[in-house]
Amino acid sequence: MNPETGAVVALYTATVPSNIFEALENGDLRPLREWLSYIEVQTDRLIELPSGQTPQPLRQSSVGISGTHEGVSAATAQLLAQWPKAAANPLGVPLLLLLVHVAVDGAWNISYRYQAMWDTLRSAVDCALNRGGELSSADQLAARAVVSLMQSLAHQISAENSLVTGQLLQQRSDYTAAASHATTAIELANRVGEHNESLGNLIRNWATEYKLRGEIGARSAEKLYRFYMHGEELEEVIAELENVEKNTEFHDLGYLSEIRADRLSLSALNEKKNSPWVKVSRGKVVYVYPFSLRGISPIQVLKLVSENARQWELAGATPATVNNSLRLDDVWNGSDAFKRQYEGALISLPEVEVRNIDGQRLRHVKAEVRFSKLGNHYVRFTADVTDAGPADLYAMALQGTSEFGYLRINFRDRREQDWIRLAYLAKDIAENVAVRLNELNASTSVTTSHGPFHVVLAVHAAFTSIGPTSNHVTGEIRTVEELLTTFGSEILVNPVTQLVGALAEWSRYTKGDYPTNSITDLTGQEIVRTPNTTAIISPGAADFTQRTRTTMVEFAASVEGLFAGWSEELVDHYSRIRHFRDRIDRANRDSRASVRQLATLARELEAEQNNLHSFATGVRSTIALFNSPYLTASPVLSNFLRLVLERGGFQYKVAELNAMLEDISKDQLGAAIEKLTKQREEQEALAVERERRARQGKMEVFLGVIATMGISGVVQVLQVGFFEDENAAVWALASVSTILVLAVTLGISFWPRND
Repeated sequence: MNPETGAVVALYTATVPSNIFEALENGDLRPLREWLSYIEVQTDRLIELPSGQTPQPLRQSSVGISGTHEGVSAATAQLLAQWPKAAANPLGVPLLLLLVHVAVDGAWNISYRYQAMWDTLRSAVDCALNRGGELSSADQLAARAVVSLMQSLAHQISAENSLVTGQLLQQRSDYTAAASHATTAIELANRVGEHNESLGNLIRNWATEYKLRGEIGARSAEKLYRFYMHGEELEEVIAELENVEKNTEFHDLGYLSEIRADRLSLSALNEKKNSPWVKVSRGKVVYVYPFSLRGISPIQVLKLVSENARQWELAGATPATVNNSLRLDDVWNGSDAFKRQYEGALISLPEVEVRNIDGQRLRHVKAEVRFSKLGNHYVRFTADVTDAGPADLYAMALQGTSEFGYLRINFRDRREQDWIRLAYLAKDIAENVAVRLNELNASTSVTTSHGPFHVVLAVHAAFTSIGPTSNHVTGEIRTVEELLTTFGSEILVNPVTQLVGALAEWSRYTKGDYPTNSITDLTGQEIVRTPNTTAIISPGAADFTQRTRTTMVEFAASVEGLFAGWSEELVDHYSRIRHFRDRIDRANRDSRASVRQLATLARELEAEQNNLHSFATGVRSTIALFNSPYLTASPVLSNFLRLVLERGGFQYKVAELNAMLEDISKDQLGAAIEKLTKQREEQEALAVERERRARQGKMEVFLGVIATMGISGVVQVLQVGFFEDENAAVWALASVSTILVLAVTLGISFWPRND
């Protein structure tokens, strides 16, 4: 070691505590944060960057790992603010970058917000590349090593995104890039070790794991793709995964669990390679995103939509058509006594394109907004299913979730903005509907979120093949029983998962107890309902015979929006009642509160009670209609709708809503009214007492005046009698005595008593 290098090593050893690197090896970030805080770096702000929520919709240029921001991103601005403090200290910048790297890795373990992670990593890499020239040569080298780690991590996150979106070839490319950057990090770490052995070892260890992850991940994705496309064997990659699991000392035990999950799922596939696999030759997938509109009646919504929607812009798109009907068949012409029925209006939007983050088109879906006279509105996306195997069905089902991976989703010929998920586009469409209605002076708010959704998978025709390819077709599936005993049909009877933890995770699904959630309707047809999916299995049935049942399934799914709106309405009532109770408490503490003030408050509270009663009556009337046999014209289909609602937990939701109504109307509102009534009675009693005392005071004054006048009269009588003659004096004295005796007698008679 030459003297110059020795001086650098001595400087780094003296300025950076050695326990930082050991702690990082063990996943402890505290010593690093303490040291960075010591040099005045605001670590809290950096830690929060990768967990931030990216605004929606996203600009096209910002989606993915390689996009660039217009202007300075929030992550870049925050890093630039902390950069000078770190750069003023040896190893400050490399350790700052390590903090960001660990923060992103931690966020990745708990979140699907990939964009915030990509943005943070990209901003850190840009800062290091653009401002690295200001650092010492040793710090530049260490910073480049950490940057390579960050780039590897970014591609691993991208690989998971490809896994969730069902893009095996893209996943292979992402893992290959991750391994390449990890190899660069290893090479740089060896050179960093010449200046700081602990830091070099830390980066090398992490990079070695990243390299292995990338290599085994790329091979697994490649082998699985070849298995699906050509039926190639999986034994080799399964053995490799098992070898990695047994013989590699990973610091990240969590990643070992991922290796195990991949191995088991690939093993499950391999065991079924010679079994009959399901292929849906013709079908449809429908994504239902329910919402409700508050502050406006459904009838008024339909009127405004019919008259104005052709000029609306919803999420940047102008409606292609607007229909004053949902175009339902006659079975929905029920016999409700109040003439209520399921009808409405329909807005057809331009076709929606689904592309990967590199812009490659994956599929397209049709987009509609359906408005109902009953208030159960929803955004609807539909796509045809053609020659789809289990992996294809799985990817299409996943696409409906709000936790789905990042894609580029927008309307055809409109590339100004992107949405990363169908759920986000649906939410913006629903919110834009409320905006358009408010522009027409309709006081409207929308109840929607990224959460509620439902996927309807309709199977109209299917066949079986030996293994995943279509090279060995064994026959047409003619019955439900045949389909449900074929490998891959598990996807139809299981809900869409919110997390994807392995390659081909669906291969380990079980049939479970799905018959308890199924409805056997006509011969050769079965409907299986899960918490967020409904499979309509009807091989060999004519499409038009299934249209009504599909509509009923969508109807049942859209009711979720009504319940969400009703619950929000009850929350508003609860907030207003709590405000009333606060006002009552203030009036109770204020001795000057008048009866008139309390009477005004009572009238307001009574109006709230009437509003709540009207709301409850309307809700219960709608629920009764859903439960009644008169919503449809067919008793058979009415029973079918009842069963579909029941399988979706309709009665549970009704019970929960009724409990909320009871709590607010009786416990909350009733208590407020009782308290106000008691307070009014007390205040009225006090007012009566004050009025009585006021009258008594006036009477006493009046009597005092009379008494004074009477005394003056007595004195006058005595004066006249004593100054005239003796008889007059006797008469005057006798008269005065009589008056005094009479006054005392009357006073004793009217003196206040305890009774």
